[in-house]
Amino acid sequence: KGDKALELMREGKYDFGFVHVKAVDDAGHDKDRNRKIEWLQNSDNLLKQLVQGLQAISKEGTDEFVVCVTGDHSTPVDHGDHTCEPVPFMLFDPCAVKLMEEQQGESDKKDESSIDDATRFRCKAFDEVSCASGSLGRFPGSELMPIIMQATPRDSGAVLSDAQNCAIDYDD
Repeated sequence: KGDKALELMREGKYDFGFVHVKAVDDAGHDKDRNRKIEWLQNSDNLLKQLVQGLQAISKEGTDEFVVCVTGDHSTPVDHGDHTCEPVPFMLFDPCAVKLMEEQQGESDKKDESSIDDATRFRCKAFDEVSCASGSLGRFPGSELMPIIMQATPRDSGAVLSDAQNCAIDYDD
């Protein structure tokens, strides 16, 4: 999935890409905790591949990207079905992440207090509780695409300097 998504984005014909990982949801329905953990780890690896690939594509040309990571609903393994809890949401510019990583590396050599708070990630983890305290707070699912489009450089000229996180409440 990751290779195909990067191939299509490299062609420059698309303004929007969507990669869905269904196996995480399936493991929740099956109440299989170990498989759910495995697929969450696989999803982390896929995300790393996509972010690194988008960073490389951005270096090759003028394309800018915004990455959104979220779920469409929660499926706890203890319950085995969809629940109405908010889901985590993260929106970021992979090139800004690279810049922040480089700045963090430089500051590690100096003094960490030299990094401006605007370049720090507000959330230290990608989960429902942490993301609810992020810069976007909570919002209804119907606001998802407008928020993504607002952050997209092609549409608004916006460049994200910080990961924007929140929890989405699909019941509102």
